[in-house]
Amino acid sequence: MDSSENASGKMNFSTYTDKQGRTYVYTYRNKWDPKKHQSRIAERHHVGRLDPQTRQVRVGKAFLALHPEYAGRDWYWAGNSLVSAQDVGEAEPQEPASDEGWEQNETVSMGCTWAAREYCILHGIRDDLKSVFGADLAEKLMDLAIFQFDAGQAMMLYSDWLSGVYLPGARPLSSQRISEVLEQVDRDKLKAYFKLRFKRSAEEARQRSALIKASLKPGSYVPPQMLALDSTSISTYSETIRDAAYGHAKQNPELRQVNLAFVCDYVTGEAVFAHIYEGSINDAASFREILFQMRDEGIELDKMLLVTDRGYSSIMNTQKSLELNLRFVQGVRVVEDSVKRKFDKHRKDFEKPACQSGLLEVAAVTAPDAEWRSNRQDVKVALHLYRNNIRAAKESFDLLKAIEKALKKKNEGRSVDSQAWQDVKNFLTCTKDDSGRPVWKPDYEAIEKETRYYGCFVIRTNEIADPFAALEIYRERNVVEQS
Repeated sequence: MDSSENASGKMNFSTYTDKQGRTYVYTYRNKWDPKKHQSRIAERHHVGRLDPQTRQVRVGKAFLALHPEYAGRDWYWAGNSLVSAQDVGEAEPQEPASDEGWEQNETVSMGCTWAAREYCILHGIRDDLKSVFGADLAEKLMDLAIFQFDAGQAMMLYSDWLSGVYLPGARPLSSQRISEVLEQVDRDKLKAYFKLRFKRSAEEARQRSALIKASLKPGSYVPPQMLALDSTSISTYSETIRDAAYGHAKQNPELRQVNLAFVCDYVTGEAVFAHIYEGSINDAASFREILFQMRDEGIELDKMLLVTDRGYSSIMNTQKSLELNLRFVQGVRVVEDSVKRKFDKHRKDFEKPACQSGLLEVAAVTAPDAEWRSNRQDVKVALHLYRNNIRAAKESFDLLKAIEKALKKKNEGRSVDSQAWQDVKNFLTCTKDDSGRPVWKPDYEAIEKETRYYGCFVIRTNEIADPFAALEIYRERNVVEQS
């Protein structure tokens, strides 16, 4: 860019992606540096967030205040610029079907892409992809996966990213070609791929167990292969995805969503099973279907230890796990009446030093669970009860603080924020003084009932007898979150 072009003060647009994978558009102006004989960014402003699917830019108020000429219209990201809805088709750059016009940068980044590619080769991911999809498609899928891992950007930016990284054999792909590649990934091939991944994972687990057994005394306990299960919801604008449905979305509730369940190996952290299902189905309702899918794909459930969080907790799901001879560590909600009665019975035990762990910062008591039967036989299941006294105290004080703030405002005749009122209204009572003026007071009985089980949580398991050992295993389930 020469000095005369920079002197014009032309406004340029570009994008950046944060650590959470969100993409934003910003504008900048270049200024010529006569000493260093190069262009430097002299001014930079945030424009707004880019939706990777629709490519619409949600222009921020600060940018509109600086550039009111952009107000009153919808803007889209195309051709490295903001374009209006009617111009988006004309501005979209036409990507070449071949490599013509594409060049690798003289300086490229290689750390992340080299490590990711070597990992795929070393752990057999590339070989398993080739077995299912064929050599050419496997390489393209692996390259696109590395792109998402490294950049986390919209697929249309793949070729631009590729020009600045080290990825042997990878070639630029147009948006149309990427769509054609992804269209070849159907459910049957996904199942076949994950079946291969689990087979490798199970063999590695068997070898690890053999080494551990050899180093221990005969008869020592060696845990089975541990797997963590969790799911996530993916919002979508698509009108063609058959599993897209409205559900309990934490973000973008106005969009339909698809649910994706992952099962990950505890040691390697790799996903060895995946299941896509309708976005309106919650975790607890999906659990049995996921188990049946795992069994149908060759996962021997009786040889696994499956760890699940409280979202999958239900009496029916526990019963089904027992019928399938599955070993489990389940987080349990403190909602079952029998569980609450056990907490009431053992309340004083949580104060005993013998029931406490300084390292885990909890107190724990193991109580016999309700009677369970599987295949016409009685089955022993342990119910580990935990109480975090520090968390219980903090949650109680937070509630009391909110109640006292609301009381002060109500008794002074001032209004309380609607959300704050929803949080505390069930813990207040109202009477009237001699002059008929309303007087608000705390409902201590309701407060005690609410805070009685603060800091309490439960693990149900048919495998781990020690409550602190079970808790350590349960806390490590975030391996699936990482995946």
